[in-house]
Amino acid sequence: MTVETTALHHWIKPRACWICPRVGLYLHCAHGFPGDGPDCCIAMVLTPKLRLAAAANEEAGRSTRRGGERRLVVEDVTKSIATELIEMKSACSQTSFHKDHYDNIYVVVSGEKHFLLLPPTEHHRLYVRDYPAARYVAEPEGEGDPTLKLELEEPERIVPWSSVDPYPPSPEETAAQVSSFPLYFEGPRPIHCTVRAGEMLYLPSMWFHHVSQSPGPNGLTIAVNYWYDMQFDIKYAYFNFLRSFEINGSKRIDAPEGDLEETTD
Repeated sequence: MTVETTALHHWIKPRACWICPRVGLYLHCAHGFPGDGPDCCIAMVLTPKLRLAAAANEEAGRSTRRGGERRLVVEDVTKSIATELIEMKSACSQTSFHKDHYDNIYVVVSGEKHFLLLPPTEHHRLYVRDYPAARYVAEPEGEGDPTLKLELEEPERIVPWSSVDPYPPSPEETAAQVSSFPLYFEGPRPIHCTVRAGEMLYLPSMWFHHVSQSPGPNGLTIAVNYWYDMQFDIKYAYFNFLRSFEINGSKRIDAPEGDLEETTD
């Protein structure tokens, strides 16, 4: 599904640049993760509502003049979005396999995003286990940019997360991954999807996804997530029913009542 050229133009108009100071601060703090090159950076801004209603209204007007095929859809979009996330990432950034409890309209503004997708029924193949939550903390180093140190959160917070790395960095690591997680590596391949600038992907809630990127001409991949609250209906009950089964080789011990991991792509 492709966004019209006029829609892409609205993403980069100067009137949207009110976010730039916050993005710049985040870029400065997130620059230079341990082990990454000097060009590695990540910036993310969560906003209560993106100021793009004017663009939606303009699109609704054009749609009405063409017969109104999209008018009601556009009107619904700005009313029911739970939250939005703007991402600016470089090629070295990856997001490991995870799921979100949101329906996501994922729009790429610059560069390309590469997704590996698995439906909720493949939960057992991802070897979801409990890991302690951690975060990067900036530490000043003289007059230069701060370095980032990984610290465990206090009090301790446990997060259920997939153990599978679909792109191991070395032959030795590949052999270890295949040996440890055969249900993933010996099973059907995930759906591979590349979303380019001006395109969007509908990512259903509870679908597992791994995300990497290729930067655009500016050296960054820029994307916007529109998150919609999922309905905790029979699909969620079905997912938890599947998760409760003991499956050889991937059983989690002491699985928590909830499974609400949160991340950004």
